[in-house]
Amino acid sequence: MGVMTGTVVWAALTTAGLSALLSSYSTALTAIKIAGGFYLAWLALQALISAARGPEPLPSAPGQTPEGTWRSRYLRGLIIQITNPKAALVWIAIVSIGVREGAPVWVPLAIVIGATILSIVIHGTYAQVFSAPGVVHLYGRARRGIDATLGVTFGYVAYRLLTSDT
Repeated sequence: MGVMTGTVVWAALTTAGLSALLSSYSTALTAIKIAGGFYLAWLALQALISAARGPEPLPSAPGQTPEGTWRSRYLRGLIIQITNPKAALVWIAIVSIGVREGAPVWVPLAIVIGATILSIVIHGTYAQVFSAPGVVHLYGRARRGIDATLGVTFGYVAYRLLTSDT
């Protein structure tokens, strides 16, 4: 639910003018790029640390929930999505293509509503599929390799973001 809310926030912000602001002020886009690069570097480090750890115990009972309250898990998903530099760039691209000067009010509204519906369907499906016991078990066996791959990939993308001229 937090990731879904974050998606709706990005859709609303960009349709309300964030993309115009970032287009007008290249320093804002540069700041987002630098922050995104450091965030990805931090994610890379966390993924590599996780890959280096031994196997984690799998949930012992079907339906066992991860640590934390519902509220803390919601806020974690929201923060991850809100601080995701990829989300910002994707929404800027979507709005710059979909909302032109003089567009009727229903166009940005349709984008926000469409994003909300798609996010509910897509992220809800992810939550259901990836919480199935067989998938949880398969992930548990593949976690270290997945984390190592993500760590290297995030590290490379962070490096590219922080060293690129544009």
